[in-house]
Amino acid sequence: MGKNILRALCLTVVLMIGALAFAGCGQKTLTLEEMVAQNPDMGKEISKGLGDISVKGVSPKLSYKKNTIIISLMYDKTFKEKDVKIMTKAFEKNDDAFDDVCTKAIANIKKSTDLQTVKIKIQVLDGEGTELWKKTYGKSD
Repeated sequence: MGKNILRALCLTVVLMIGALAFAGCGQKTLTLEEMVAQNPDMGKEISKGLGDISVKGVSPKLSYKKNTIIISLMYDKTFKEKDVKIMTKAFEKNDDAFDDVCTKAIANIKKSTDLQTVKIKIQVLDGEGTELWKKTYGKSD
């Protein structure tokens, strides 16, 4: 299931690039969070990509904190500790495939918005909101 989620996230990030391409003109001092707040159409375009995450029992959510795009994937149930360990290993094993997509997306977002620092955080939560796995892409500048 981890591979399916990561593939869907790759598509989501690619769609974000297009949505952010028109956002940056004349807004050099705003954070990404502020840009989306001031331009609801941009937020809607970015959110469209979440519709492509179609894994049964997983609800995607997109949010922003300063210059970080946060993609939260919440399962509709909780898991036993042994299952969480298996899932975590699967995410860790497959997340390298996502590094390249996120790196390119971040570079394009920076270019389109004139932002110096952009990150993409992906977190997977169980039905109670307990974090099962997370990774943040994009280095601090």
